[in-house]
Amino acid sequence: MLEGDLRELQLAELLRSLRFGRKSGLLLLSAGEREARLHFEAGQLVYGRVKDGANLGEYLVRMDLIGQLDLQQLVAQQRVEDPHSPLGLLARRQGLIDQEQLEDALRAQIGDTLHEILSWTESESVHFRFEGLGVHRSQVPTEVHFDPEALLLETTRERDEWSRGQVEGWQVLKPREGAEPDADLSSWELLSLVDGRRSCASIAAEFDLPAAEIYHRLHQLVSRGLLIDAGIQPEDPAVLLLSSSPTLRRLGGLMLRKGGYQPLLADTPAQASEILAKTMVSLVILDEGEPERTISRLRSLRGRQHLPFLVLSRGHPRLPRGVQLLEKPVEEGILLDRLAKIVRRPR
Repeated sequence: MLEGDLRELQLAELLRSLRFGRKSGLLLLSAGEREARLHFEAGQLVYGRVKDGANLGEYLVRMDLIGQLDLQQLVAQQRVEDPHSPLGLLARRQGLIDQEQLEDALRAQIGDTLHEILSWTESESVHFRFEGLGVHRSQVPTEVHFDPEALLLETTRERDEWSRGQVEGWQVLKPREGAEPDADLSSWELLSLVDGRRSCASIAAEFDLPAAEIYHRLHQLVSRGLLIDAGIQPEDPAVLLLSSSPTLRRLGGLMLRKGGYQPLLADTPAQASEILAKTMVSLVILDEGEPERTISRLRSLRGRQHLPFLVLSRGHPRLPRGVQLLEKPVEEGILLDRLAKIVRRPR
């Protein structure tokens, strides 16, 4: 077993050693409570993920390769019928994506994992351990391979580019009056989303690129005089999503961000109570097994007696009066339409 610290052995040297040694196994990296893993086969990278980070199915949704309903159905099938088959392969076998699209999603996920690991090395010690595949092997789509050094070089170049300037996620930008739109074609879609009301984080959620890259591109448009700070706070109503499912929390957060909401995520009623004690929210989305009890608990908090709730369920649970129900699986457009009506904002 290979083990050490990235202060003593640089990440590039470690990846080079695994590639030349044609190692197969799992590289585990940790910095404090944060963890990541990189899977290798014969020295090539085949998968990577940050602990509690987005899984491959979520990348497929973010990149508009499959829909939210497709993912929810794939997860259900994977859990019941074939728990050992990677979700990406299930999607390909069903014809939802092709091999090239699977590779694109995996490249994005591994790239984001490398971005996260590199960010840890800038400020703290990062411990690593390389071990055999063991029980993790079933989670690896072994048909796709990437050169680890090439991916790391690409990631390092991106980080260097982004470090030259970024806007903040909470900022609201607007087009500068009288500015000539001389931006290149790749910036037109980005410019079209800047309306003087949406936060930069909401705009970034529309793209299948890392938020840092979108923040850098927006900064470039500001530097070229095409955009200016709107001088206002974002009009993003806060919505609390309470769910024990990490996948639903992340996907729900993405849907909310794209819809112009500020997502607050909780995995237990206790955590939701802590958030509500400190933050005013417009609505609570509840994905719980006993919604009536949870609603009663949260509404018992001071000043939260009339808090609106939207319950996600596959059945028809007993609910207090005034609480709305949305059947699962949840479609993005239907969810955002329902939210707009509850919080009384245009959709």
